[in-house]
Amino acid sequence: DEQRKRLALERARDLLQAGVLPRKDEEAADADFQQARAETLRAAARLRNLHADGGGAEGSFSLRSPVAGVIAERQITPGLEVRPDLAAPLFVVTDLHRLWLLVDLPERNAAAVHAGQAVDLETDAYPGRRFAAVVQRVGLTLDPATRRIQVRCAVDNADLALKPEMFARVSFETERAGAGAVPLPNTSLFMEGMYESVFVETSANTFAKRRVHVALRGHQDSYIDSGLRAGERVVTEGAFLLNAEAGDHAR
Repeated sequence: DEQRKRLALERARDLLQAGVLPRKDEEAADADFQQARAETLRAAARLRNLHADGGGAEGSFSLRSPVAGVIAERQITPGLEVRPDLAAPLFVVTDLHRLWLLVDLPERNAAAVHAGQAVDLETDAYPGRRFAAVVQRVGLTLDPATRRIQVRCAVDNADLALKPEMFARVSFETERAGAGAVPLPNTSLFMEGMYESVFVETSANTFAKRRVHVALRGHQDSYIDSGLRAGERVVTEGAFLLNAEAGDHAR
């Protein structure tokens, strides 16, 4: 910028001597040059304070990241003045071998999730492949708009298959032996007012409606902690339609 302003000042002086440029324009060009020169001197002083050699145009500086990884974002551009008060970081370095999975958990499932719990996740990019994760932290507050709690999980991404910002379907492993939770396909459940219910086989080809409590709902399966005993037979397909037909017959 200083060099450009110097050339502009020289042209202005030539035009002034030729009588084709007013003196005020030459003075304005001189003021621009002096300002650019002052900026150059300030920049050189900052470099000296950093114990750097700013005398050559080919000078380069090594920046060392405090963490190992890859550069995910670069905010620096040629000509940018680097200062401590910059709003954005120059570089964002990410270790893609270890990712965070953020889950917005419905409040009804909050009591069933805790730190250290195992999590399975699937993505549309890899149908049928399950990735393992572990719950690191369960949020302390509820989003008043969505009625959900954020859960942070750590995902091992050794082969770099998962990419940041991917969406995933998750299921939390429950402590089935201790809690006595019974797994059921989600297709077994239907709503009766505000409550979940299933059809339980009471005898051959005879089924009765029973209210149950869902301790945890996953992408494909849910875990029932009351209203159902292990070994009982339930309708796993078409329960919603069966309930609709039962209602029609009752009327």
